[in-house]
Amino acid sequence: MVPVNFGNASKILKQVSERFNKGEIPTETYRYDMTMATDVLRENTVIQLIEMGVPFIYHVAVTDSSDRSASDNNKYKIQGSLGVTDNIMDALARSSAETAIMYTYSASAKPSVSEVEKAHECTKVIFEVPLIVPDMSAHSVVVAFDPYKTNIDEVQLDLPPLSEQEIDMGSEVNSWIVPARKKFYINRLDGLWYPSVKTKYMLYKSLQREFSDWGTYITMICRDEKEQKALDSLVEEGK
Repeated sequence: MVPVNFGNASKILKQVSERFNKGEIPTETYRYDMTMATDVLRENTVIQLIEMGVPFIYHVAVTDSSDRSASDNNKYKIQGSLGVTDNIMDALARSSAETAIMYTYSASAKPSVSEVEKAHECTKVIFEVPLIVPDMSAHSVVVAFDPYKTNIDEVQLDLPPLSEQEIDMGSEVNSWIVPARKKFYINRLDGLWYPSVKTKYMLYKSLQREFSDWGTYITMICRDEKEQKALDSLVEEGK
């Protein structure tokens, strides 16, 4: 995966062009994470890279433009609440390489159904879903994605490690929540709480059939190769 940002976009365009001139066809995926106004690429820069024919993921990391001024939005041609312009969608649709629009899902900031439908008409749609268990159950995930179900190609589940503050979050309101969380996590020497492989497997398994019925591919993000092998082993045993 090759990250594309404001600082390296010109260099990457030059490198890709030189490789094509030499007869080389890039197979690695280029990924643009739209994060904040200071890292927003101009629309024509994004389109230029897509039209070169490289595998490309447009990651909508900011779900609204409220943190950007009107002048920023006008300068970078950001239109709509998610900043995926019609021109960029058209370029993704025309590309001969594998492309995708990726959304990061959260209950407080989620894309509209119409936006996802429009994206799905143009290219592959991926959702990455960072979550904490048992705060968000498998049932909650299914309910949350039901409105999008005909327009999602892939869901990437991510259970990130939690700090001590995060594992204790909400204890002042619900005293039971911290002991409940700790059943699913392991405290390591670096002070962070990591979800166990079994926790990841149980969540994956409980969602697999529902998403399969929707025609959606589901993956679980792993921290390293060792964890990936352990999870694959459990999945194989559970078949």
